[in-house]
Amino acid sequence: MAGSARRRRWWLLLERHRRRLREVGVRVFGAAMVVGPMFLMAMAAPSGGSALARSVEYALSSAPSSGCAVGAGNDPGARYGGVRIPAADRVPVVSADHPSLTAARHRALRVAAGRDGASSASCSARFVWPLADPRVISGFDPPERPWLVGHRGVDLAAESGDELVAPADGVVSFTGKVGGKDVVSIRHGFLTSTFEPAVSGLDHGAVLRQGERFALVDGVSDHCGETCVHWGVKRADGGYVDPAAQTRHRRLFLKRAP
Repeated sequence: MAGSARRRRWWLLLERHRRRLREVGVRVFGAAMVVGPMFLMAMAAPSGGSALARSVEYALSSAPSSGCAVGAGNDPGARYGGVRIPAADRVPVVSADHPSLTAARHRALRVAAGRDGASSASCSARFVWPLADPRVISGFDPPERPWLVGHRGVDLAAESGDELVAPADGVVSFTGKVGGKDVVSIRHGFLTSTFEPAVSGLDHGAVLRQGERFALVDGVSDHCGETCVHWGVKRADGGYVDPAAQTRHRRLFLKRAP
């Protein structure tokens, strides 16, 4: 028995390190996808290359991780921060005001920088808040081990009858009771959102669009009672992620080249 317990501990430790390595790899890949095009654009400038290179500055985000390369989101949940594709905390951004750029390049950079309305739809977080007026009263606090006690989601202030909207496109994967509690789940690809207490008249497999109403805060819950709704987001591998982090936008500020 002791040997089995030791093997289990070593296996869990190995899985934890593998997960961290995967997360680091995704962050590096995300940063490369943002930095690469900016670097190539700077090198391709026909004149003033050195000045353009000097205009490449590191923009610090207002949140710990990023979903948008440049510009700023206007979602009301932006104050909580968030991630669409994990990226590095520092992202090089090319100034859109450099005089040596051609009109086409200048236009492209303005769009990338969020100075034209065309970019506002694409520069967005992965999720939107499920309530019209979100207020987190209990944050995400995952346990160090899957079998330990923790808070695997966030609690949002809510009253019975409040409407819930889909945080992202998905399909209804469950509606009903779990252990006597009223629960509704939506599958978004490799992530699944679960809400409690919640009731819905939709059938299993119903297709939802982001922002579409799918349920009401109502029913039985030994977690929230009548003062909140619990929102958990689970990965396909069984791990949990912070729902609030999925709603965040990164805001990057571009500075004029000296």
